[in-house]
Amino acid sequence: MSIEIRVPLLPESVSDATIAIWVKQEGDIVEEDDVLLELETDKVVLEVSAPASGVLSHIIEQQGATVISNEVIGLIEEVGAVEEKSTSVEVKEEVKEEVKEEVKEEVKEEVKEEVKEEVKEEVKEEVKEEVKEEVKE
Repeated sequence: MSIEIRVPLLPESVSDATIAIWVKQEGDIVEEDDVLLELETDKVVLEVSAPASGVLSHIIEQQGATVISNEVIGLIEEVGAVEEKSTSVEVKEEVKEEVKEEVKEEVKEEVKEEVKEEVKEEVKEEVKEEVKEEVKE
């Protein structure tokens, strides 16, 4: 989703401003409140901060351009949501693998116990037969 970078409201006595310098360039990763550019008016120099975190995807008005209050001068592409989703899926897969290994070990122990009981019954029957043969003799 694109977030618009707008010229902040200029004081009443100031009708326009000039983009003095873009501190960040297209493709740069920016954090919310990072300074993106400086605007000069006949009275002050204003810093324009990023309205959101993401990637500075498009500079609409270049250095030297004259701009007015609330004009869109650039765009930021939000990447947090995509990264968060991707990270969430990766973490879920890692946890799933860990849980799978734990469950596999639990099942392995259960099967061992079942097999142990089966073998125990088989051995018990064999021993009974041996004892019967001994008693007959």
